[in-house]
Amino acid sequence: MFLNRIFEMGNPRHQAAGGEDESSVGAGFAVDGIFDRDPVPVGFLDGDGRIASSNPAFNQLWALDGAADAIAGRVREAIASGTARREEVDFSTLGEASAAEHAAGVWEFIILPLPGGDGALVQAHDTSRDHALRDALVDSRRRYKDLVEISSDFVWETGADGNFAFVSPGGAIGYAPDDMIGRHPVSFVPDTMPTESALPFLATNRITDVDIWFRRADDRVALLVASATPIFGEDGGWLGARGVCRDITEARERDQALAAARTREGLLAHIIRGMHDEIDPTKTLTTAATETAQALSAVNGRIYRGDPKAGFALDSEFGAPPIDDDLEQSLLARAAVDGEPIMAADADRHLMCVATSYRKQINGAISVTRAADAGPWTHEDVTLAREVAMQLAIAIEQIDYHNRLETMSRTDEMTGLLNRRAFLADLDARINGNLRTPGAGALFFVDLDNFKLVNDVHGHQRGDEALIAVSSVLRANTRPGDLVARFGGDEFALWLDRTEEQAAVDRAEELLSAAKVLREFSGDEARPLGMSIGIAPWKPGAAETIDDLTNRADEAMYEIKHGSKSGYVVASEPPTPAVS
Repeated sequence: MFLNRIFEMGNPRHQAAGGEDESSVGAGFAVDGIFDRDPVPVGFLDGDGRIASSNPAFNQLWALDGAADAIAGRVREAIASGTARREEVDFSTLGEASAAEHAAGVWEFIILPLPGGDGALVQAHDTSRDHALRDALVDSRRRYKDLVEISSDFVWETGADGNFAFVSPGGAIGYAPDDMIGRHPVSFVPDTMPTESALPFLATNRITDVDIWFRRADDRVALLVASATPIFGEDGGWLGARGVCRDITEARERDQALAAARTREGLLAHIIRGMHDEIDPTKTLTTAATETAQALSAVNGRIYRGDPKAGFALDSEFGAPPIDDDLEQSLLARAAVDGEPIMAADADRHLMCVATSYRKQINGAISVTRAADAGPWTHEDVTLAREVAMQLAIAIEQIDYHNRLETMSRTDEMTGLLNRRAFLADLDARINGNLRTPGAGALFFVDLDNFKLVNDVHGHQRGDEALIAVSSVLRANTRPGDLVARFGGDEFALWLDRTEEQAAVDRAEELLSAAKVLREFSGDEARPLGMSIGIAPWKPGAAETIDDLTNRADEAMYEIKHGSKSGYVVASEPPTPAVS
C-alpha cells in the first residue's frame, strides 16, 4: 500500500523555486493531504537523514529522545546502498526517555531510497502489539506442550491401519519413538488383556482415564492410565486416534501397599486393644495368642517366655496344639538366632515362629500354625507377625516386671519364702476362700532356739546364712501345696494341707531331726541352734477365725519355747461354740 501511494504521486524530488514541493508528494504532506490525514507516521528524509517533509504522526515519533539519531543513521545507510530495507527500533532503550516515551515500544521502519541518492521515503509501523501477540502465541504453545508433558508420560497417535503413527520424542516406558512407530498397539499388550476393542489406541469414542496393562521395553508389565479421542475424516471414516498415557504402576503399588498397611495397622490395633483391655496381667498373653492367631487365620497360636539360654517356656496357647513339637522347637531356636520370622511347611500345615526382643534381648517368642489349605504365609502375614512380636516383647517385659514386683511384695527378700502378709492371705484362701482345703490341715509356728548367740558370736552375716539354711530345711520337709513363710527375725510359719493331727506330729518330728544340720551355726555348743514348734491342728467347719487359729499356734510355740525348747507342742482344740 505504501509503495502504491508513492508511485501514484510521481517524482517526489521536483520542487518549486520557492522551496515548496510542486510534486504530488509535497501535496501529500500538505495540510489535509493524504499523508497529513494518515495516522501512520510517514516522512521524506533528505540525503543527510533530515526531515524534508513529514506528517504529524511522524513528527511525534521523531521527537522521541534519541529517535532522530537512530532513524537518520539507518536512512543514510539505505540511501548509500540504494536498497530498500526494513529496520526495527526499540524506543524503550533509547536515551533518557520518560515512562510515556518508553511506552512507544518497538517500531518497524520501511525505508525506500529514491534514485539519485537525494533522499528516502520512510513509513513507520508500531510492531509492539505484533511482538506481544507472537510472544503470547509462542508462550501459549510452550505452556500447552509443558502441560501435556507434565500430565502424561507420553503422547501418541495411531493411523487408519491402527499402528502407531506418532509417539512423543521422549518415547514411552523404555521404548524410543522409532521402536513403537509403525507397530500395532496389540504387540505391546500382555496376552491377558481383553480384545482390541478395549484398547484406547483404537478408540472410536472419546475415553478418559482408562487402565491398561502395557509391556515395558524390559518385558516387565506396567499399568497405564490412558485418555484418547478418535480422528475422523470428512466422510466420517475412522482415521485413527490420538491421546496421552501415564504410567501409574508405582502409584498403584503404593496405594495397594498403603491399603495393606492400613489393614495391618487395624489388625495390630485390635490385638493391642485386646491385650490392654485385659485387667488380669496374667491373662494378657492368652488374649494376645487368641487375637494373633485369629488375625493370621491360624488354627494355633502359642506365646513363649524365656530366652535361648534358659529355654522357652509355654505361657499361653490358642487352638489345637501343633502337630510336631520338635519342628516348632527347631524353628524357635532358629528364630532366636536370626531375629527374623522363620517359616516351615509340610503336608498338613504352615508354621511360623518369631522371637520377641526387648532392648536387644530375647525374652520370648510367638508361634502360629495355619492349615495347609489356607495357603502359605504372605508378605503381609510376616510383617504383621513381626509387628505383633514387637508389641509382645513389651507386654512380656511388663508381665515379668509385674511378677517381679508381686514376688517382692509377697516374699522375704533374704530367704525367698512367703512374707507374713502373703502367708496369712493365702491361709485365709485355704480356710475361707476359693482355695479351701478339702480335709484337715495344720498350722506350724516355728521359732529358732539360741539364734541371738549366732549373731553375737559369729556376726550377722553368719546369722543370715543360718536363716537361709533354715528356709532350706523347711522347704525340704514340705510338699508343693504347703505354705512356707518367714514372719520376720527368727520366726517362721508352715501350713500343711490335708494333714491330720498325727501326721502333723510326725512332720514336726521330721523337722526337728532335719534341723540338726543347723548346729554348725551355733554360737555355743551347750546352746545349739534349733527349733521350737507350735502346732495348731485345723478341721473343716471349725468355728474359729484366722486370728484364733494363729493365736493357738503361737501359744503352743511359746509353751515349748519357754519349756525344754527344740521340741513341739500341739495346741488344744478350739472351744466348741455354744448352741443357742
